[in-house]
Amino acid sequence: MSTRSSQKGVGMVEVLVALIVLAVGVLGYVMLQVRAMEATIEGTQRIQAINIARDLAERVRVNREGWVVNVYLWLGETPWLQAVHQIQTHVSAVMLIEQVRRV
Repeated sequence: MSTRSSQKGVGMVEVLVALIVLAVGVLGYVMLQVRAMEATIEGTQRIQAINIARDLAERVRVNREGWVVNVYLWLGETPWLQAVHQIQTHVSAVMLIEQVRRV
């Protein structure tokens, strides 16, 4: 009888330890899911940013003259704007040369 009385509550302690281990495992799984959701949201935002940047670049490419005018209106006459205008003029000249070569 003495061994049986010394074993009282040991089964309950084993159950409590098992529950704690299970709770830690479930908590780890939940944190993993939260991180996965955050990564998914971040990926979606990156894709949206890339699409917006690509759209803006395409609009600038299609409407170069309007872009230069808008930069001029925003910045005024600055050395940076003069450099942009020179680059835009050079690009236009290169495109004209390429068109002449095709003909």
